[in-house]
Amino acid sequence: MQALPRLALALLSASLLACGDDATSDPVDASTPVDAIARIDASACASFEGAYGLSLDETCLRGTALELGTLCIAQHGCAATISGSLGAIDATVDGDVMRFEAGGLACTARRDRGALDIACEDASIAFSCEARASSTRTLDHACCTADDVCAADERCAPVNLGLDAPVPIVSACVRRGAASAGEACTVGGSGTDDCGADLTCTAGSLGDDMIVCRAICRADDECGDGEACRWYALTAPPVGYCVPTCTRFGAECPSFATCDAATVIDADGAIADGFACRAIGTTPAGEVCHRSIDCPADHACARAGGADARCWPVCDDAHPCDESSTCMPQRSGDTSGLCVPR
Repeated sequence: MQALPRLALALLSASLLACGDDATSDPVDASTPVDAIARIDASACASFEGAYGLSLDETCLRGTALELGTLCIAQHGCAATISGSLGAIDATVDGDVMRFEAGGLACTARRDRGALDIACEDASIAFSCEARASSTRTLDHACCTADDVCAADERCAPVNLGLDAPVPIVSACVRRGAASAGEACTVGGSGTDDCGADLTCTAGSLGDDMIVCRAICRADDECGDGEACRWYALTAPPVGYCVPTCTRFGAECPSFATCDAATVIDADGAIADGFACRAIGTTPAGEVCHRSIDCPADHACARAGGADARCWPVCDDAHPCDESSTCMPQRSGDTSGLCVPR
């Protein structure tokens, strides 16, 4: 697992093995080979399929692919895949218990009134913890990965499902609208919108007047020339939308936008650091901000030794800071930094 901007992920694999018809097979444990799992009677395996959310203060699964809180479970018979925002984990189901390993923890999960009660331990250091994941309202094919698993009048799109999680967004089959790529669109109360197939309604950090239907992507190479697949934050399975890409201090962005660091899904489907155009904000340099879109062109919102995040100028070898500040590196692999007071 890599790190979010300094974090990383792998996309969900939606193809799983089915259980067979042998009702006399022995129960499965977490170490049972996949070919053995396929022979276990599906009637012996409870269904865990669906979308779940871990609350913001949940700490049990920190440091694992599931730490950001939004979980999607796809299941076929007794084989399951738990997809988090940072990766996917294989699981097995034995009766009403699901078993999986995450970040060195051996975990079990049980359903309780739709929610998941999760218990994990690392016997080598005598550590154990518990977590509870809330369930979401039912949608067809929650955690889908493509339109072709949906009905003819539906599409697979990122949808806010009301989970108790930091950003409760999963892919689900929802109504297909009539708006085309680049056309203005409207987002509904549950996160659904009126865009057509393979599209989602978002501003892409380009401001409220740029809320249009944009192509959904799950890897960078699914976007057109001059575009990047910007991660739709904390989605599970990971999904993004195509936005204009750019270079620091370059001229690729429109006049009302500037180039800024962005979390993208690369050609391998992994979370990576990248760049994308964003709207120019109105918060002056050095003032308190909440996110970079608040800041002027060629500035970024960051904490630099103080309690509050502020808008700091971006710097590199060709764009040095003034004498009152120093160029502080931002991210691994990024040649630019931020001008912060000495």
